[in-house]
Amino acid sequence: MTAEGPQTTVQAGKTRPPALLLLIPLLFLALYGRALDYEFVWTDQGEIVMGLMIRPLDAWPEIFASPMVAGFEAAGAVGPSYYRPLQVLALSAIHEGVGRRPAHFRALNFALGAATAWLVGWLVFLLWGDRVAAFLAGAIYAVHPANLENHVWIAGLSHALMAFFLVSSLWAGVRVQQSGSRRGFALSIACLVLALLSKENAVVSPALLLFAVIALAARRAEAGWIVGLASLPRPSRAALALVAAQCLVVALYLVWLRPSVLGGALGGEPPVAGRWSIHIPTALGHWPGTLSWLWAPLSSNSSDVVRVMGSPLRAPVLAALALLALSVLFWLRAARGRTAFIALGVAWMWLAFAPTSGLWPLNHLRGERYVSLSLLGLAVMLPALLHALRGRGARRAAIVTGSLLLAFYAERSAARLPDWRSERTLFEADVAGDPLYREAYLQLARLEVSEGDFAAARQHLDALRALGPAFAGHTSYLNPSQATGLYCGINLELGRPEDNLELFEDLTPRSPMVVGAPGLAHCGAMSFLGTGQWARAAAVLEAIHREGGTYASNAVAAEIALAHARAQQLGDARRWLDALADTPLEPAQAHKLERARAIVERGVRP
Repeated sequence: MTAEGPQTTVQAGKTRPPALLLLIPLLFLALYGRALDYEFVWTDQGEIVMGLMIRPLDAWPEIFASPMVAGFEAAGAVGPSYYRPLQVLALSAIHEGVGRRPAHFRALNFALGAATAWLVGWLVFLLWGDRVAAFLAGAIYAVHPANLENHVWIAGLSHALMAFFLVSSLWAGVRVQQSGSRRGFALSIACLVLALLSKENAVVSPALLLFAVIALAARRAEAGWIVGLASLPRPSRAALALVAAQCLVVALYLVWLRPSVLGGALGGEPPVAGRWSIHIPTALGHWPGTLSWLWAPLSSNSSDVVRVMGSPLRAPVLAALALLALSVLFWLRAARGRTAFIALGVAWMWLAFAPTSGLWPLNHLRGERYVSLSLLGLAVMLPALLHALRGRGARRAAIVTGSLLLAFYAERSAARLPDWRSERTLFEADVAGDPLYREAYLQLARLEVSEGDFAAARQHLDALRALGPAFAGHTSYLNPSQATGLYCGINLELGRPEDNLELFEDLTPRSPMVVGAPGLAHCGAMSFLGTGQWARAAAVLEAIHREGGTYASNAVAAEIALAHARAQQLGDARRWLDALADTPLEPAQAHKLERARAIVERGVRP
C-alpha cells in the first residue's frame, strides 16, 4: 500500500496480475485441503448418492431444459425448484468420468474457490493498482468462513460456479472501462450467461458492475460520482453500454428462460406465518445479526432458525432499517475521490446480499452461505479502508491490521472445518450450538435409520417433537411430511404402530395427505393394520392405489384384499380377489390373497 494513496487506475502495461497473488490460491488450498475426502453430507446424499442430479451426458440438451432436480417427490424428497444446469452438467460429468467419490466432486469446488479468490485479488489490483491491497482482498475472500458451506459442502457447487463466472464477468467489465476492449465486452457477457446458468444470484451482476463504473469514474475525477459520470471518457461509456447489455441478459433470463423451464421467474415459497405483514419484519430482523457475522464470524452454524417479528417496530427491525439507511448515506458521502472504493465495498455487500436477504420467501430464511457473495464487498472494502490511511506509520498499521484480520478469519474457518467431516459431526455440532435447529434433529434421525439404529432415531425425533414450547416465536425450515413419515416408519420398525395413531387422526380417503403424500399415507395404513383397524387401512390403501404411481401395485392390491376380508367387508374383498385372479404374483402377495380368500369363503372374522 503506497503512502501517497491509491492510484486512479492501473497504468498501461501493468494489468497482469502480480506474482504475489499466486499466494492466494495456495492459501485457500492449504486451508481447505484436509477436507477433500470428507463424506457426502446433507443434500449430497439425495443429489449425488441417490442420483437426483446425475443425468446421462448424452442427454445434455435436457439438462438445459429441465429443473435442477427432477423427480424430487418420486425419490421421497421435497424441495424447491431451481434452474442450475451447469451444476447438474458438472456433477454428471464427474460421476461419469471419474466415479462417485466425494473427493472427485469436492476437488472441483476447491479449484473454483481458489481461482475465484485469485481473481478477486486481480480485480482489486485492476481497480487501484496496489498489489498488497490486492493480496489482502483475495486472501480475505479465500479464508473467510462464509465460503465454507459453498466449497466443503458439495451441494455448494452452484455457488462456486456462479461466483467464479460472476467475478470473471466483473473483471472483464473493469477492463472494458479501462480500455474499451471489445473482447472484454464479449467475455463479460459470456461469463454472466454462465453465472446465471450456475445460480440465480448472478442477477445482481449489472448492479455490481454499475457501481464499479461509478467508483472508478469518481476516483478518476477526484470528485463526486455524479461529476465523475458526467465526464466519462469513451472506455467508461463502453462500460455503461456493457451494464445495459447485462441488464438485457438478466431480463431475458428472468422473463423468458426461467419461466419456460420452471413456470415462473421467482420461487413459490409462502411467507412466514402465511402473512407478508409478519414475513417482512421477520426477514428484516435477522439482517443485523447476519451482516455483523460477516464482519466478525465468532462462531459458525448451519442453523436457519430465525425469531419471528410480529411488528415492524421491534428493535432488530428498526436496527436493520437504520443500518440500510446509514449505508446509503455513507455511500452518497464516500463515493468520491480517495474513498470511492470504500463506498464500492459497502454497495457490493448490500447488492450481493439482496437475492438472499429473505424479503422474498426462501426455503431457508437465513444461512451463513447467504452472505458469501457479500464477502466480495468486504474483500474490497477492508483493503480500501486500510489503503486510505496516509503516512508511513499508517501503512505499517494497515499491514498489521490486515494480517490480524486474515489470521482471525483463517482461524475461524479452520475451527469450523472439521464439523463438515460427516453428517453426524456436522449436525451434532450444530444442534449443540443451536438446540432449536429442527432440521438437524431430522437429519440425525435419518442417519440413525440408515445405520439401522431405530431406537436412536426415535430419540432424535422425540427431541424434535419436544421442542414445541421452546420453538414458539421462531421459524425455520422443516418438511413436516418427511419428519412425520420417518417417525411413522421408525415406529413400525420398532413394533409400536400404536404410537402413530395420533399422527393420522385426519387420514381419510379425502385427506390431502393421501393425495399429496402417498408414502406417508401408506405408512398410516400400515399402522392401522398393525392395530387391527382393517377398514381404515383398506380405505387409505384404496385411495393411494387409485392415485397411481408407486402404490398402484399388485402388492398394495393384495394388501387391500386382505384388509377388506379382515374387516368383514366381504363384497369388497371378492372384488379385489377377482381383479387379481389371473395376475402373476410374488409369493408374499399370493400368500396374502390365499389368506383373504380363506376368510371370504368362511365368511367369518379370523
